[in-house]
Order: sequence, then structure tokens, then C-alpha cells
Amino acid sequence: MVICSDAKTETWSPNFSSSGLQNPTWTRVRFRDVLLVNSLEWTEWESNPVQIILCDACGSVGCESGGYVHVSRLDDFVLLTSPQIDADDDWEPTQYAPHPALQSLGAIAISSSTCEKFRELFPTLPKQSAFPQATGRTLADAWILGPGRPKRIDRLLPMLRQRTLACDSLAPDVAVRRVEDWLNYLLSFASVPFPVTLKSPGELGAKLETLYFDGPSGEDWVALALGSERDYVVLDDEHVLALSPDEL
Repeated sequence: MVICSDAKTETWSPNFSSSGLQNPTWTRVRFRDVLLVNSLEWTEWESNPVQIILCDACGSVGCESGGYVHVSRLDDFVLLTSPQIDADDDWEPTQYAPHPALQSLGAIAISSSTCEKFRELFPTLPKQSAFPQATGRTLADAWILGPGRPKRIDRLLPMLRQRTLACDSLAPDVAVRRVEDWLNYLLSFASVPFPVTLKSPGELGAKLETLYFDGPSGEDWVALALGSERDYVVLDDEHVLALSPDEL
């Protein structure tokens, strides 16, 4: 997960001439030179999944495939994760393909203060509180998203068993089993809001645990934080899910 606290907005005008329409003025959002949203004001934020990269020839939702995210709220953030669709459908995974930024950046978390800056530009944008609370499925998606990891949850464990060479302190097979246990637990809450808060590893006295893969170092995964009595799901170096199964 990446925190987009310094996302930048800029105005631009797409070319609608091929559609016979007047060219509008849009506001796009960039983070680390990655295009996150190409039109803050035209995006249909109330739908889910949400297409945040609209057709730049007509502006119609669904005119072009892809560029979709699932939008929810987690703690003080608006969370963008993979669109939750039926992956076995032959058509929907193409039409509702995830925003490519999710594969390069991982899950995208936009702070409430940044959202309010967007709302100062466009007061009709939803407040952070208007989005649904993240479910266990959403948190599982946020956890596994990242470079080199499969988009589909059911393909993660086979990939980990095949590619994990070492970890910081755990044996690879032990680390993979712990990932499997957490995935199963999160998915047991797949369709309901998951009761969780975010803490830093330091607050919990936990140390980050990295799974090292065969291949580029940029694909290694900081998946867990190990405490003296339990482990935690890591969303990024400063944010872990501060709720273990025995605390419910």
C-alpha cells in the first residue's frame, strides 16, 4: 500500500472532436508521475467498482475497458483496491480490468486531508465517510497487491510456495503458512466490514518480516510484522492491521 498524501492535481483538456462534442476542462490527479485519476469531476464515485480513467474521446464511463478500482474507507484513508468482480467471467475481468497503477504501486490510500483538498476544488465530491468501510475481502486485496504478485487471491499461495527463497527470520514454509492463515481469516469476513485499526510496527513492538523471491528485489514482499506473541498483516512499513484473530 502507498499513502498518497502528496498527490498533485492539474487541469487539462481531452480532445472530444472525434465524438463531435465540445472539449471539456478536466482535473487529473498524479502521484509519483503516475496518473491516478484523469477526471476528478466526471468520475462516478458513487458506483463500485469505479472507473477512474475515463475515455478521453467522449468521457463516458465504460466506453473503454479497464482503469477500475474498488473504493472503500480504512481508518483515516480512502482506499483504492482491485475491482471486486467475478474473476471466472470471460468478459468482466477485461471490461473491469484494474487500474494499472495498482500493479506498480500496490493498494492506494488517499488521506482524508487530501480528499478534503479535492473537495475544496469540487464540493460535490463525496466525503470520506460516504464510502463503505473496508471488508475482509478489501483488506486481503490491499495486502497482496504489489509488483510481481498475482492480482487474483487464489493464485497468491501457489506463487509464494514456488518463488519464496528466504525470509528475515522465519523459514519460508512457515511464513507462507502464516500468510495463508491470515488470508483465510480475512476472507472469512469477505463481505462484511472488518473491525480494524492501523498502527505502526513500533507501536506494537513488532519487527517487519520480508519474503524474498527469486527475481528482482523490487518484488520482495514485506508481508508480516512479528511481535512477541503474535504476528500482524503489513500494508506498508508504517501501517499494520492492529487486530489479531484472538482479539475478536
